[in-house]
Amino acid sequence: MTFTFNKNTEESVILSIQDHWIVLLKPVILLVCGVTLFVFLAYIAMLFKPNSWILGLVFMLLGLFFLVVCVHFFFVYLLHWSISGLVFTTKRIIDLRFFPYVEDDVIHAEIFNINEIEKWKHGVFRNLLNYGDLIIRLPGKTGMLDFKNVPHPGRISNLLENIRLHRPVEKKDFQHLGAIFSKKYSFLDPYSKDEEET
Repeated sequence: MTFTFNKNTEESVILSIQDHWIVLLKPVILLVCGVTLFVFLAYIAMLFKPNSWILGLVFMLLGLFFLVVCVHFFFVYLLHWSISGLVFTTKRIIDLRFFPYVEDDVIHAEIFNINEIEKWKHGVFRNLLNYGDLIIRLPGKTGMLDFKNVPHPGRISNLLENIRLHRPVEKKDFQHLGAIFSKKYSFLDPYSKDEEET
């Protein structure tokens, strides 16, 4: 089955994606460092305990402090990765960015207003793990949207380009992308409930 999108097409969610899993390496390294530092300071505290229990207690509390901070930020980064994402509909790109305490942004961009779509995959790891950046240039004051660490940026840029230029898009292209990426934002699709009921 083939679809051709235009401005009169009813809007529905095609797919939603999260940042590539590579971004989770930073919080995992942070957690490992926190646990290592705690073990090291606990060992020092045990060495000082026979001679000076106060100094031992200070080292133990310092180790606990670093452990709690690292565990806290591990879950903050995990929450950021879990909630943030890109949602692609038949008419718009919706960028949902949430970072606890710091950021809570939602950006909408009309696909039919896009001037250019650029895909960047520089470096060995990005090409091996198939993730990169999507740069979308828009007219007017908005300028451009820069999406970092996007999985399979080539497939997504091809899909957006086909929708933008009103080229026919096969249903298998959606299904193929939909099977790979997250469906957690399907509640944004006004027709998803109707499809489930029928």
